[in-house]
Amino acid sequence: MHDLTFPIGPQHPGVKEPVFFKIYLDGDIISDLKFGGGYVHRGMEKLMENQEVLKAAHTAEKICGICSYAHSACITYAAESILKINTSTSVKMTRMVIAELERIHSHLLWMGFLFHDIGYETLFMYFWRERSKIVDLFEELTGQRIHHAINFIGTTKINISKKNNVMQILDELNEKLLAYKKEVLSNEVITSRFNKKG
Repeated sequence: MHDLTFPIGPQHPGVKEPVFFKIYLDGDIISDLKFGGGYVHRGMEKLMENQEVLKAAHTAEKICGICSYAHSACITYAAESILKINTSTSVKMTRMVIAELERIHSHLLWMGFLFHDIGYETLFMYFWRERSKIVDLFEELTGQRIHHAINFIGTTKINISKKNNVMQILDELNEKLLAYKKEVLSNEVITSRFNKKG
């Protein structure tokens, strides 16, 4: 038996996509959860059906403003695989660095939101400050902060060398994240909001 049923969605300011959660509470304990996933059809697939591969790769970048590189990379990799094009080590390394930086920036974004959602604004701001450094690095490397448009069939429009300060920024980020981890694990306010929940 439950005390309260708490619906969230399908349209909700705290949720980006059309999803529905029905949360069943027994006091402060979540006893059950029902989930319904939705889909926003924006016509991107249809739009790309008759586009040339390069244009489709650039269109795919607009699917998401957080992980834009991943979508264009999928199309580029598929085309290279079909055409049996082998890319140079330099191109592979450049793509890997951009993909990893995008992954890091995405994780910093959601970590910030996590602390925002539990009401711990300080760490929200700290994580977003570090994310901003990665986005600044994207701008330095690709000329764009979010939609990089670097993929071409068999190559990229940029070449990341040791002259770029990628490693310096990542080393600094690593130090900060270790300090944040220590804060998260030792802070009673944070741990009280996660321990024995859900």
